[in-house]
Amino acid sequence: MAWEMGTANGYKDLLKKVHDLALLNGWTVERYTTDPAGFDELILSTTGRSGQEFYTVGFKTEEDPAADRYNVKIMSAVVYANTLTFEDQPQRTNLQYLYLWQNSIPYLIALDSGHIRIAAAVSNSFHVCYLGAPLAYASLGHWPQRNGCFGEGTAANADWRTQSDALSTLQYWRNDARQIYWIDDTYITPSLVFPSMYNCALSKCGNFTDHISLYPLMLAATSSDSAKNHGMLGEFAGCYYLSGSGISAWTMIQNGGRQFLAVPNVFRNGQNDFMALELI
Repeated sequence: MAWEMGTANGYKDLLKKVHDLALLNGWTVERYTTDPAGFDELILSTTGRSGQEFYTVGFKTEEDPAADRYNVKIMSAVVYANTLTFEDQPQRTNLQYLYLWQNSIPYLIALDSGHIRIAAAVSNSFHVCYLGAPLAYASLGHWPQRNGCFGEGTAANADWRTQSDALSTLQYWRNDARQIYWIDDTYITPSLVFPSMYNCALSKCGNFTDHISLYPLMLAATSSDSAKNHGMLGEFAGCYYLSGSGISAWTMIQNGGRQFLAVPNVFRNGQNDFMALELI
């Protein structure tokens, strides 16, 4: 894995930093266009952690200066079509968003050959996306393609100041910004993240005085419909449940010789609203 922390000069510069780090670490740049007066677009591809897969992750800036809105549209797909637009890429996830702005953005970018995750601090709000494959609880033989897109919303007219369920990051889902490719060649929408969305002891206890407890954030697709009840699917690489008790946003945590960044869920700062992103 590789990671980088720094400050981007706005949302377009953050895209360039994703491009540069991904290129240095084995991702292929399928498309990268920049336009100071228009939108920037970045589509990357990978053969996954196995070296036997193929999928893309994509980013496209959108802006409406009159509304003071500067967002990044994101998606993932199992096919890349050079002649088609971003929105028309075949076999892609739904279009989701990362809600940013045009001013300075402290950021964390972390990636491996299977995924890219981005955390960004915008004023007093915090924004995260995860593109690519989680660490699946199945072999490639059982689940050959498992790319996904996990943003923070699907509303094109929302922005970083929006304080509603239209914005929510991967530690606690409140909208449809979550899809993963399933074995029937369709995208499914997982239903729950463990432990933060479960009514269990782990999601209720605070941190101990002598150490901080971290638990992998696991995604599940559960349903009363047996055809949609796929159970526990895997975990988000480098993403951990962290109790918000006694934790400040965007601070570094040392745990067992490892480094983590504490990130709350956009504007929320309750006990179940935090996660820890590992710097690996």
